[in-house]
Amino acid sequence: MGSGGRGLVVAVLFVLNCAALLARGLPRDKVPPRAALLWLSLGVLAAVALIGVSGAGTGYLFAYFLCGHIGYRLPTRQALLLALACGLLSAGGLALPAAPGHDAVPWLVGLSTGAPVS
Repeated sequence: MGSGGRGLVVAVLFVLNCAALLARGLPRDKVPPRAALLWLSLGVLAAVALIGVSGAGTGYLFAYFLCGHIGYRLPTRQALLLALACGLLSAGGLALPAAPGHDAVPWLVGLSTGAPVS
């Protein structure tokens, strides 16, 4: 991570992903269902964006962790749809030839990010 350009974008997305995962510690009954859906949807978008801009490393793990929590926090139908969207968007981000390091991680890894939902 750097202090300018792509490094700054990766740092901001890293912080957003950390915030989305830290919110998992909130009690389930204290967060309204709509707020949880919004927060997890924004977390998925931040995780997919991190996959798209990070050239190397383990940035894709945020999507796995988030999808695992989606299965715990949301009703089954919403959880499955959001996990499917995460998997498809992640695969698309990794399949783009413009993404840095797109050859390092196959698009199937992106597709599998939705698997931890349970």
